[in-house]
Amino acid sequence: MPQSFKKRFAGRDPAELINELEIFGFEEFCKHEGIKGWGLQKWLQKQKGHENDSVFSYLGKHSAASDLPLAKQIMLAIQTERSKHETLVADYKNRLGEKDRLIEQQKEQLRYYRMQEYRNLQPVWDLINNKGDPVEI
Repeated sequence: MPQSFKKRFAGRDPAELINELEIFGFEEFCKHEGIKGWGLQKWLQKQKGHENDSVFSYLGKHSAASDLPLAKQIMLAIQTERSKHETLVADYKNRLGEKDRLIEQQKEQLRYYRMQEYRNLQPVWDLINNKGDPVEI
């Protein structure tokens, strides 16, 4: 990192800088601070909790993705597709879990109804199984 970059951020709270980065986006932040993006990338990765983070993921709330270079647009598209895929997988797993719970509930209900049916038919079964004297009319 150049010495001027270290001086520029000396004494400033890293959390505030990261908040600014999130709000304004990395391009606007770099223009405002007068720094290069790669220096910011190295600085960000040295901050606690942001070791695997990338400045290119901070677009800002007001910047349009179409204004970005093609490589960054592709990177954002891939990240969007990955997050959609992960969301769909989680949703389908939840649905499968719900279906499994419903199947178990239906099996338990069927078991209950069969037990009730058996209890209601018990006198008939006893009569059929009891081969005593025939009934005369």
